Amino acid sequence: MRRSGLYYFSLRARPPSSSPPSLLVLPRRPPPRYPFLLCPAVVVRTETCAFSELKVYPGHGRRFVTRSGQLVILSCSKVDAMYHQRKKSAKLMWTQVRARARELGPRRAAAAVTARARCSDS
Repeated sequence: MRRSGLYYFSLRARPPSSSPPSLLVLPRRPPPRYPFLLCPAVVVRTETCAFSELKVYPGHGRRFVTRSGQLVILSCSKVDAMYHQRKKSAKLMWTQVRARARELGPRRAAAAVTARARCSDS
């Protein structure tokens, strides 16, 4: 027997009856297992990493204040180490800066500029 809602029913095949039942009683739908998934989404305020431009969620990452008083938010210890070694984020494969730079290479960037110039002329 398996419980579904308030009614119990058997999963075994029943012998065919001569007349169909006059009233079909459907089992009540059980309440949702995870009711919080039905609620509207909660907005989480995220910061952007100054080095890799990845999202930094609340309670994660490191904050560093430079000598000039500027607040720098870093996503993890790896980014912190790279930032303090003064590495260029555009040269690291895993950063968003590199991905954006690779999206428009030097040839494509020049072609995009000329295409924009053509569109504005006509």
